[in-house]
Amino acid sequence: MPRQRDPRFAKRLVGRRLRALRDGLGRTQQDVADSMDWSVSKLIRIENSSVGVSTSDLKALMLEYGVAEDEAATLIAVAKDSRRDPWYARYGDAVDGALRKLLAYEGSAVAAHQFQLEVVPGLLQTEEYARALLTLFLPADLVESAVAARMERQRHFFDDDAPDLTVVLWEAVLAPAVGGAPVMAGQLEHLLTMMNGPKVSIEVVPFSVGAHVGLEGSFTLLDLDVDADADTVLYVEGREDYLTNRDDELVAPYWTRFDALRKVAETSAAATAMLERHLSAHQQHR
Repeated sequence: MPRQRDPRFAKRLVGRRLRALRDGLGRTQQDVADSMDWSVSKLIRIENSSVGVSTSDLKALMLEYGVAEDEAATLIAVAKDSRRDPWYARYGDAVDGALRKLLAYEGSAVAAHQFQLEVVPGLLQTEEYARALLTLFLPADLVESAVAARMERQRHFFDDDAPDLTVVLWEAVLAPAVGGAPVMAGQLEHLLTMMNGPKVSIEVVPFSVGAHVGLEGSFTLLDLDVDADADTVLYVEGREDYLTNRDDELVAPYWTRFDALRKVAETSAAATAMLERHLSAHQQHR
């Protein structure tokens, strides 16, 4: 089934579409409000996504605008998403504020680009690897909830309409036996499996490259769909704030950095061979 759009983006999508429909008919907000027997402020709040819209009000607007049945059904489904809690809400403190923002944007992503300097990215972690990492950084009573949230995040991201995911790893990610040799071997086997899927590309910057532009730290670039607030969102690990394409002078250098990393990374068969070599080393220590 399609990914559930985050409520904040679902609300914006509904408001923008309603405004576009009204504009397409050449009607004013006052005209529509009068016809619906609403206050004009109500329509303004719906269109600028200050408030959500009930199913009954939305159906009435669809009828007012003469919207086809299939489009109306799609917009009603999106509006329902806007009134639901996001899936990660039930995990409470196990999902921190920075991650919540990233998850919200992921729901509107059409492509994701990640560079990881130290660990396998959360979207590609096995349950055992995730548990080994999270045990190091979280209170014991939050670990299992955080692991469950990470696994559910993967299920949502890799649903039927999954974004394309391009991951560049520094070879140092593959070497440490996180959680012990059996856990790390299982993690590398999982990466090899994911590489064979249609939506995931994994590339590896080898040690032989020496110093490279990724040494400053890990980062993620999300391409958002046309209904989101921006074209691109940048998340830099260790930072609480997010940058969009409106901060172009700050976002653009990370695209340049990502492209530079891909130019020196091993891809396809060479990347597979590198993963298999590290897998063999971990298997020998099982």
